[in-house]
Amino acid sequence: MLQRLLRYPSTLTVKSEDSATTTATGDSVSSETPSPSRQSPESLPFDIASYLEEGLAKESRWDLTAPLTEGIYRHLRVIKGSDDDFILETEDTNDFLAYCHVDMLGNDAPLGKLIRAKLYYYRPDDVLFKLDKPALVLVSSTDRTQWTVLSTRCDACRYRRKSSGTCMDVLSTSDILPRLSASLLDGNPVSKYRTATVGPLDMSSQQLASMVQDKRSLGPHGIYNFMEMVIPYGKDVIWCPLVNDKWSPLHPDKSNTSCLVVATKEPQWSYSMNCLVLDFNNRIIIPSAKNFQLVLKDSPETIVCQYGKIGNNTYTLDVAAPLSVMQAFAAAISTISWT
Repeated sequence: MLQRLLRYPSTLTVKSEDSATTTATGDSVSSETPSPSRQSPESLPFDIASYLEEGLAKESRWDLTAPLTEGIYRHLRVIKGSDDDFILETEDTNDFLAYCHVDMLGNDAPLGKLIRAKLYYYRPDDVLFKLDKPALVLVSSTDRTQWTVLSTRCDACRYRRKSSGTCMDVLSTSDILPRLSASLLDGNPVSKYRTATVGPLDMSSQQLASMVQDKRSLGPHGIYNFMEMVIPYGKDVIWCPLVNDKWSPLHPDKSNTSCLVVATKEPQWSYSMNCLVLDFNNRIIIPSAKNFQLVLKDSPETIVCQYGKIGNNTYTLDVAAPLSVMQAFAAAISTISWT
């Protein structure tokens, strides 16, 4: 099999995302579902009832949040729309899977730039889409070196009596999120956002993943972005602070048999090309600082996820067990600040 090498510039300084050629399939994403703005108030309840009857309501998507089956490899595509929007779809059939909207805090000192990404199972023009009702939320720390993926509905607390308390009640008092980034779950925690679509969210404390990131040097002049991601290990493991010992944050340094750590595969320095290279097998990948491969920390040759640029604002996303589709999508979104 012909193997192609992903070439990194020696300092990972790449052209802007807009300087690449046209996409393989085009950037526009359309939907046959009419926009809510075109729905009359009288017809909206009937449209929602029709969605429910036809099985189109997607409040829970176990096929996207549960770990993939061993031996199954999902080939997906991420399309970057505006600066704040991403679409996840299947690579072969272009079927819509998820939508992401990013709220980014301006770089005003001393807070720096905080990022909150809201992930949905509906397109923005679907009848049931609500901007303040995401399925998952990805929150960064102040310096964007720590990321946490939270579910808005906890699988452990779903049937718990409210009088007994749920993990929604403990998020604000826990150490699951860094102190400053926790404010991104509230409405208007600071005065200046890049977008005007930031509002309060009802959040659970169920963690789906946690990431730490930094830059590392390799070879004579190479610098690359490094990521470690820790996930709950097993289909039945729910990382909720009200379940057993799941109070503490997921973290790569945490020693726990119910956690699993994956990390970016280290590229190799090529003396002949004077740059860092990463083997994407038969994928033709455009150089980008956002490209990465994730491997099992205990098995560095086992690639479980790879994310690579294939066109202008278009990326391929391949995912395998033990990751879920949404964990991989969140990892891809977290590269928004990688340079």
